[in-house]
Amino acid sequence: MGFKTEQFVEKVDENLKCSICLEVLEDPRQCKDGHTFCKDCITRCLEHKQICPVGNNALQLDSLARSLLAKNMVNNLKVYCQPPESDGQPAAKIDAQAYELKCDWTGELQSLAKHRETCPFQQVQCPNANCNTNMQRRKLEDHDTICEYKELECDEQCGVTLIRRDLPNHKTNDCPEVRLSCPNGCRGCIKRKNITTHRETCPFQQVHCPIVNCNTTMQRRELEEHDKICEYKELECDEHCGVTLIRRDLPNHKRNDCPEVKLSCPNACGTTIKRKNITTHRETCPFQQVHCPNVNCNTNMQRRELADHDKICKYKELECDEQCGATLIRRDLPNHKRCDCPEVRLSCPNSCGERIKRKNINTHRETCPFQQVQCPNVNCHTTMQRRELQDHDWICEYKVVNCEKCTQVLVRHELQRHKKIDCPEEMVPCPNSCRSLETGQINEIKRINLDNHMRNDCAKTILDCPFKDQGWFRQS
Repeated sequence: MGFKTEQFVEKVDENLKCSICLEVLEDPRQCKDGHTFCKDCITRCLEHKQICPVGNNALQLDSLARSLLAKNMVNNLKVYCQPPESDGQPAAKIDAQAYELKCDWTGELQSLAKHRETCPFQQVQCPNANCNTNMQRRKLEDHDTICEYKELECDEQCGVTLIRRDLPNHKTNDCPEVRLSCPNGCRGCIKRKNITTHRETCPFQQVHCPIVNCNTTMQRRELEEHDKICEYKELECDEHCGVTLIRRDLPNHKRNDCPEVKLSCPNACGTTIKRKNITTHRETCPFQQVHCPNVNCNTNMQRRELADHDKICKYKELECDEQCGATLIRRDLPNHKRCDCPEVRLSCPNSCGERIKRKNINTHRETCPFQQVQCPNVNCHTTMQRRELQDHDWICEYKVVNCEKCTQVLVRHELQRHKKIDCPEEMVPCPNSCRSLETGQINEIKRINLDNHMRNDCAKTILDCPFKDQGWFRQS
């Protein structure tokens, strides 16, 4: 919304008024057709329909431009600090209805905000927290002297700061510096903050007997006499055990608990021991019932029987006598030697006749001549004893060998086919059965040279006649 027209001293030009709210332009924005609006007015208008409200042309918010000229012209207009009376007269000194003075300041609009920061006639709220009273700035000082929410220090110099309305209740109930009569009637006059300290020494103060569990109540001056008969008074045991108990428990203590009283050994070993030493005595008493110390052995016996039991206890931990380093209970040692001990010597599982430590069985198998192994040649699945490998290698069809003529690498079962079909160094007969002029036998040529022989040397190769263009077709 724009500035109210009655705020201005002189009549405002219509060109400086918003076409929407019809008030004086505030933060003016101008469309491309030259129409000027308040920023807030045109923003709200375009939220509903994006059309210029004057020219009815399409209009986008981001197409509006700031009108600095209009803004400067409005800022230079003269305004009242407070609007004048409705009859149009200059600002009055007295508001007849509110009985308050009004400010007669006039100046440029751009100076109004700064003026109102100090204007004594400006309506402001009391600055004290929770006080919502509004008044002219000039009345703040008088209001401050009576404001119920004004923070003040207690005038008893207790150092507490409270709002004015809470001070009377503070003095009545809380202020530590206010002097009060002793509540026990000892005629003392004590500051409230010292009442608790005074009660700690006041002879008329009702107190409980300080001895634990004694619920007797009396005045402090009566405590001394009560202490001589109190059943809950703590006393030291006269057996010099160092224990302190309440008076009524001392007889039962001597009978059942005093560590200095001498007792017979409960195991009937014939020894007399102070009660405090009973536990220590039981740790060595040969008649004391004890558990076997070996884990999981639940046998009970007298201590004097432990040594004999230890020689047969199946839960006794022993080191393996094969020096494998293992420690097991006695009952597990036979099974350990039979199944697990790495130092026990066993016959070779392949029946080669050797005896090997269990820990070396796998290593032995890697060299044992009787170990069943598979032929190492790829795709040969023959299984045999290791000692038979060398003989098998001479006949294995999957053994990788070199052709003795061309040195090509092949598996043995492909060698015959290779010589017959593929070997370039193999001597093969001429396919045309041409014969040597010297021996009269069919010529044999290396397969790699066969094509060259057929083209250039073989007397029986049929060639195209070089004169076939003249009607000759071939010659032999």
